[in-house]
Amino acid sequence: MLPESLRQILDTIDYVEYDIEILKTDISANPVKIDLLIRDIENYSGNTAVSMRVFNCQDLHINYPQNDTYPRLETECALLWPFTDTRCELYIAGGPSGNLEKIVFELLLVHQRFFGQYIAFNPAISILQNGYGLFAKGSKKLLMAYAHILNRNGVNTSIIGDLAPSAAYVNLQVLFIGGSYIIGDRFECEVVPITDQADERETHEW
Repeated sequence: MLPESLRQILDTIDYVEYDIEILKTDISANPVKIDLLIRDIENYSGNTAVSMRVFNCQDLHINYPQNDTYPRLETECALLWPFTDTRCELYIAGGPSGNLEKIVFELLLVHQRFFGQYIAFNPAISILQNGYGLFAKGSKKLLMAYAHILNRNGVNTSIIGDLAPSAAYVNLQVLFIGGSYIIGDRFECEVVPITDQADERETHEW
């Protein structure tokens, strides 16, 4: 799935094969403005410059240089959990019965399955060593996955708190372009003239 305005542009230019590059981001603008360049990589007939406005932009990660031939828009994604899922706290009571490094590795694998390279794995490993206290806080779905690993390794857990997500986040989506992502609730794209700015690549990361 793609933002409708971007899909219409791709249909109009009708490149057989293409890639998309993020050239520049302006997070000071409201809505956030992102300059894209779509290249014809099949017939090399030219490039198309696109200006994209991101409404209600809550997060972005720009990874340059990476072009993408398969951008995609997702409405169900773990990267949305910090905004759309119930927020809780995960407490532990009692140290692990098995190898601590093995447990941490299993937790890391679960975290990477959800978030890949984008969000750091940072639960309180020292609390796991001590055996008591607040281990992690955040999305309930993530904490339940952590708790499953901990319980399986002999650690007692409890999840408390029930902070509902803000209504402002209900329509959030995440757009992936290469190794970059942008989270917002609306993406509007339009073709713009190609200028010298197409050679000025600037990236900013939240």
